[in-house]
Amino acid sequence: MGRWALLILVSAVALVITGCTVDAVVLFDPVFAATADADGAITRQIANVSPGRRVRVVSSAAPTAEELLVAIRSGGRTDRVIVPGLLSGEVERLAPDLPGVRFFLVDHGRGSTVGGGVTPITFDRTSAFSQAGRYIADWVDRHHAQSPGVLLLFSEESPIRVAERDALLEALGEPQATVRIQGFASRPNRDRLREAVRWPEQTGPTMVGLFLAGANATAREVVTASAIVTEGAHRVSPRVVASVSNEFADGVAAALAAGENPEGITIPARFLRFPNTEAVGP
Repeated sequence: MGRWALLILVSAVALVITGCTVDAVVLFDPVFAATADADGAITRQIANVSPGRRVRVVSSAAPTAEELLVAIRSGGRTDRVIVPGLLSGEVERLAPDLPGVRFFLVDHGRGSTVGGGVTPITFDRTSAFSQAGRYIADWVDRHHAQSPGVLLLFSEESPIRVAERDALLEALGEPQATVRIQGFASRPNRDRLREAVRWPEQTGPTMVGLFLAGANATAREVVTASAIVTEGAHRVSPRVVASVSNEFADGVAAALAAGENPEGITIPARFLRFPNTEAVGP
């Protein structure tokens, strides 16, 4: 018996054991479960956005098509599976073997195509970036006496990232502070970020905007500012005062509400403020 046939048999046995029909299976790979859902926050958010729905959250043992199949079947009978966009390659390999299942990729790479049986869910972040620009301008107005400057670091790896940058800068206008902008065409390492955040004429800016995607965590380690506006993170430290956030649970809600075989779904990202922070001064 081949490996695929054996795994299908195992998953069928698991299906008999679970024996239930659910509205959707939400599937986490091991990395997503250990990081984004480490404290169960996303699982709780999913429960909040799906009242009255039978949604089973399961984790696969490994991000391979074979393991995903077993994890999906262990979640109960369903025609709707929702997964993080990072699993797109494995899901597209698996989808042809499950013609009765519609896969939803939440936060799928924008601008790329997907195969049959797969629906990408993407986030429109332009409005959230505009809100970030207005927030920074308002913050400077309230704290300009203590604020030597604003430093904005952007990823410019794609036209979409550039459009997000432009939306923020248009909303920012001309605040009462020195504003310095640094763009990166590729992901910067720690040394490049240290160089970017040096301000020879002062000890450092009070407000820093970090919009560097995967390099944000590294950037937070080297900036000296007391207030940070960023993306893709919640309140990771008291210095983070606001964030452009792609909520996985919002993607789950969109997938649950989708009709038959949608080609693609776009939903707005959120701009989150953390009002209890009073970070001022260099």
